[in-house]
Amino acid sequence: MNFPKKKYLIKANLKNINLVKKTINNFFFDKKIVFFFLLDGPPFANGELHIGHILNKTIKNTLIKIFFLKNLLLLSNLGWDCHGLPIEQSNRINNLFFLSCRKFVCKIIKIQKINILNFNYFNYFYCYNTMEPKYESLQYKIYNFLLLKKIIFKEKIPILWCLKCCSSLSYSEILYKKINSFSFYIKIKFLKYFIIVWTTTLWSIINNQSVFFLKNQIYIIYKSKKEFLIFSNFLLYKVIKILKLKGKIFSFLKGIYFFNKKYFFFLKKIIYYFNKSLFFYNNNYLDLTLGSGFIHCAPSNGVEDFDFYYKKTKIYNFYNRRCFIKNNIFKNINIFFFSKILFKFIKKRKILLKKHQVNHNSMFCWRHKKPIIYYLSNQIFINLNFDYKKYKIKVL
Repeated sequence: MNFPKKKYLIKANLKNINLVKKTINNFFFDKKIVFFFLLDGPPFANGELHIGHILNKTIKNTLIKIFFLKNLLLLSNLGWDCHGLPIEQSNRINNLFFLSCRKFVCKIIKIQKINILNFNYFNYFYCYNTMEPKYESLQYKIYNFLLLKKIIFKEKIPILWCLKCCSSLSYSEILYKKINSFSFYIKIKFLKYFIIVWTTTLWSIINNQSVFFLKNQIYIIYKSKKEFLIFSNFLLYKVIKILKLKGKIFSFLKGIYFFNKKYFFFLKKIIYYFNKSLFFYNNNYLDLTLGSGFIHCAPSNGVEDFDFYYKKTKIYNFYNRRCFIKNNIFKNINIFFFSKILFKFIKKRKILLKKHQVNHNSMFCWRHKKPIIYYLSNQIFINLNFDYKKYKIKVL
């Protein structure tokens, strides 16, 4: 058989492999020493077996036989994941949600187990599922132990969020594809001038907390017919061409000038939060191939912005889990409809300089092929900087 050829690299970077081997419990079973357990995935109990299940089981079965030929018994336990979105989506219509999910899971486990047995895999058929009381009880005890030892903690971080199923996604569940979308050049008042801020996510404007600049960059004060505009010297001809500006260069500014400078956001008369002044921040990773040299920063809707910003001050978020706005004025308006409202607002206020089409990579959910965003959410983290039986966990 032609099995998939893929290298799986060990990410743990184990320094003392002998210490790890000593901690493995070796015991006798049918006069053979058991060194390893091969735990199943486990698969979701949300439907009948498909070709992916068969491929997975066949590869594991081949590995078990190789160990057996070397007089080693490799135990492989069948298991099922009984919690999660796929199962919940299969029972969305039912009224008794909890009981209907359990009933559905029991039915699917029975079907999958019979199908797996029909393949006559060389296996150790001790079965488990994650909804068993003893399994859930053990998880609960472990969680409370970690909580008492302060090994786990809760912290906010932007996660990948699907708007269709209102669920978080891992990085392996993302599809990237090139799309044509719009970028926006917006002017924000700064002293007697206007800085040109660029963004591709208009809906995230409501979460603006700062504007990024480059301290070593030269910025131009450009005098147009009506006002003075500030943008990067590196992007001079590009900005003039896109915005169709007519005027002349009035003066130059070194980027370091914007240190500790403040600005007021244009939503200050609508949303109370913006009555305070916001700061400019230097960001050395600013991309000078696009935009204007100033980037709008919404740390609740971007990983890079969050990593840069979260130690400086408190991060707020105007969106809830369903991506509706929490503010009273725009309450229960989703991000896409809010983008249309905001576009009309900035156009009427003559803040919008240009709506420009760009072609770039965008993220999509692998299930629905719908766009996904970053959403600020409370997540649970494990601190690996602790000792276990005189050994540093992180060092191992």
